[in-house]
Amino acid sequence: MSLMSSRGDLTPFTELRFEPHRQNAFAAGDLLDLRQLWTIVLSRGRLFAAVAGLFVLLAVSYLLLVPPTYTATSVILADPRQERILTSEAVLSGIGADAAAVESQVELIRSTALVSKVVDKLNLMADPEFTQPSILGAVIDAIAPGGMQADSETEALLQRNKVIGLFREKMLVRRRGLTYILEVDFDSKDAAKAARIANTIADVYLNDQVEVRSDATSSASRWLDQRIASMRTKVRDADRALAQFKADNNVIDLGGTNSGLTLIKRQIEQINNQLILARARAAETEAKFKQVKRITDGGIDPGSLPAALNSDVIAKLRVAYSAVARVEADLSTTYGPGHPNLIRIRSQLSKMREQIKKEMERIVVGARNQYETSRNRVASLARSLQELEDKSAGVNTVAVRQAELEREAQANRTLFEQLLSRSKETHEQSSRQRSDARIVAHAIRPVEPSHPRVLIVLLIASVGGLAAGVGSTLVAHNLDASYRSRRALEADLGVPCLAVWPFVSPSELGMGSRSRSLLMSWFGGARYRSGASAGDDATYRQLLGLVSMDQPGSQFADAVRTTRLACVAACQSPAPKVILMSSTLPGEGKSTIAANLARSLARTGANTLLIDADSRDASLTGLFCQPDTAGLSEVLGGKMTLKSASVYEEESGLFFLPAGQDRLDLDETDLLAGDRLANFLSYYREAFDHIVIDAPPVLSMADGRFLYRYADAAVYVVAWGETDADAVMAGFSALGGLRSKIVGTVLNKADPARSETYAYGYRGRSA
Repeated sequence: MSLMSSRGDLTPFTELRFEPHRQNAFAAGDLLDLRQLWTIVLSRGRLFAAVAGLFVLLAVSYLLLVPPTYTATSVILADPRQERILTSEAVLSGIGADAAAVESQVELIRSTALVSKVVDKLNLMADPEFTQPSILGAVIDAIAPGGMQADSETEALLQRNKVIGLFREKMLVRRRGLTYILEVDFDSKDAAKAARIANTIADVYLNDQVEVRSDATSSASRWLDQRIASMRTKVRDADRALAQFKADNNVIDLGGTNSGLTLIKRQIEQINNQLILARARAAETEAKFKQVKRITDGGIDPGSLPAALNSDVIAKLRVAYSAVARVEADLSTTYGPGHPNLIRIRSQLSKMREQIKKEMERIVVGARNQYETSRNRVASLARSLQELEDKSAGVNTVAVRQAELEREAQANRTLFEQLLSRSKETHEQSSRQRSDARIVAHAIRPVEPSHPRVLIVLLIASVGGLAAGVGSTLVAHNLDASYRSRRALEADLGVPCLAVWPFVSPSELGMGSRSRSLLMSWFGGARYRSGASAGDDATYRQLLGLVSMDQPGSQFADAVRTTRLACVAACQSPAPKVILMSSTLPGEGKSTIAANLARSLARTGANTLLIDADSRDASLTGLFCQPDTAGLSEVLGGKMTLKSASVYEEESGLFFLPAGQDRLDLDETDLLAGDRLANFLSYYREAFDHIVIDAPPVLSMADGRFLYRYADAAVYVVAWGETDADAVMAGFSALGGLRSKIVGTVLNKADPARSETYAYGYRGRSA
C-alpha cells in the first residue's frame, strides 16, 4: 500500500505495517559507484586522513628508526671450461656445464663451512654489528630469558652459530638468469664493510676451490706413491720368482725376436728346419745318383750328364780331345795307318778317352757318396729331432708354469709403469692448481643505501594509507547505523528527502543587527547580554533559529527555502494549512527547523502561527520568550485566548504560541488528543495561512503520534550521522497509517564537507 494516501484517510495504527529494508552502501551484486565511494570518503574525511596519516607516520618513523643498510655485490664466473696444458685429465674434474652444477656452487658459497672461514678471516666474532643483539632480539631475551646457564665453551659455540646465522641472513647468492654468472650480495650498515665482506666471500670461495683441488691432488699423489712402492715390491718379487723358476728348470731365454723361447723349443725348431733341408738334399742326391747309375749301366755316353757338362776337367779334356781328333783326321788323309805321327796322335786320343772315362767314374762315385751322405744326415737329424721331442714332452708342465709367471710379472710391470707415469703427471698438476671459477667484478663501496628505500617506502605507505583509508571509511560507513546520505534515507523510508540542512558551528554564527535587536526585544537583557558568547548553549540555539534571517545567503538559509518550497509542492492544492515537525528522538533539531521554516513562511507574506507542542522540552519557547510564559496549555485549558498568549515577531511577522506554564501539570496526551486541540486548529485554520506545530518525538511521547491526525503535512527530521537507522524505522513503524501524512524528511546537522549533497561541488552562497 502506498504511504501517500489521501489527506482524510486516518487509518488506525495497526492497519498498516511498515517493513523498511536497511540498505548498505554497496549491496551485493551492485556495481561500484565511484561517485558514491568518493562521497563516502569525503563524508569521513577525518577518519580517512587519520588512517592515511598513520601509515605515512609509521613509514617516516620506520625510516627514522631503522638504520640504513648498504648492499655490495661481487660477481663470480663459474667457468665450465677447463685448462688443457697436460694431456692427462686432472684428478678433480671441473665444475660442470649443467644447471644443477651451477646451482650447487650457489649452495656451496652459502654453506656454513665457507661462511665460517669468512667469519674467521675478518674476525667478525668481535664485530658489534654481528654480536650485539637487535632490538627485537633484546626484547625477546628480556621477555623469555634462556634457561640453564651454559659453560663457556658451549656459550662460545652458540655465539658463533648466531654470528654465522646472522651472516647468512645478510648474504644473498643468486644465479644471474641461465648464465654461469653468480652474484654475491652482502648487506651491512657500513658501506665499506659491505664491499669488504662481499669481496672476501668471493676470495674465500676461489681459495676454497683451489684448496679442494690441491687436497684432492695431494691425496691422489700420496695414494699413488703408496701404490707404486707396493707395486715395485710385487714386480721385484715376480721377476725373482720367474728367474728362480728358470734356473731350477734349466730354462734359457734367447734374445732378439725369439725372446721368451726355451732352448729345447729353439733346438727343435732348428733341427726340424735342418731335417726338412736334409731330406730335400737327400732326395736330390738320390735322383742324381740314380741318373748317373742308369747312364753308366746302360752304356750311354756319360758326357750328357749334367755333372759332366758342369765339370771343368771334362770340359777341358773334351776341348783337347777335339783338337787332337782334328789333327788325327788330317793325318789320316795324308798318311797311311802305319805312319808314326798318326800312331802317336791316335795314342794321345786313346789316353784322353781314358782320362775322360776315369773322370766320369769319379763323378759317379761322387754322386753315390753324396747320396749316401744325405741319407745318413737325414737319419741323424730324424734321430736328434725324436730325442728333442721326447725331451720336450717332459718340460710342457714347466712351460705352462713359466708362462703363468711371465704373465703375472708382465701384468705387475705394466701396472707399475702406469702408476709411475700417473704419479709423475699428478706431481706436475700439483705444481699448478687454479680454481675453475674467477672473479668477474669486485664489489665496490655502495654510495646509496639499498634499504630502506625512502621513495619506495613512502610510496608504499602512501598507497597503503590510501587503500587503508578508503577501506576504513567503507567499513565505518557499513558499520554506521545512522544516515549520512539522502539516498539511503529515501531508500529505507520510502519518502523523499526534502532537503539536507547543514550543521552550523558556533564560530559560524554571526551577531547581526537583526539577531541583536530581536534578542534584546524578547528578553530585555534579562537572559541576553550584548557580549554573550555563541558558545553558550542557550545563546547558540537562539542564534541558530535566526540564521535564515540573519544569513540569507548561507547554505542553511538555502536549506530552509528548499524545505519550504518542497513541503508546499509535495501537497496537493490547496497548500497545507497545518504543518507538523516531528522526529524520532529528542535533540535532532526539529525545533530549530520548525522555527526557521515558520519564519521563512511568514517572511513570504503568509499569516503564519508557530506552536510549541513539545511540552517536555519546550525548546521553541526558550528561543522566542521566557520559559515560564503562558501559552498552549493555558489556551487549550480555556484560561487564555490565543491573542493574549501568542508572541508576535515584528521582524518576520510570525505569531508564536509558547508551550505554556501548565504544560507539565496537565495530562498532555489527553489534552492534545482531545477535542479541544482539534477545535482549536479547526477554528484558526481560517485565521492563518499556515500553522507550524513543533511536535514531541515519536518514540519519546505518545502525543507526538496523535498530533499527526490534525496535520495536513508532516516533515520528519532525522539527525545526520546521529540517529540510529533502526530507531528511525521504529518511529516510522509506530506511526502506522499516519505515515501518509509525511510529505518528506529532512536530514539535519549535516557536515557540508562530508555530506552527499555537498560532495559534487555545491557549497552554497556565503553569508
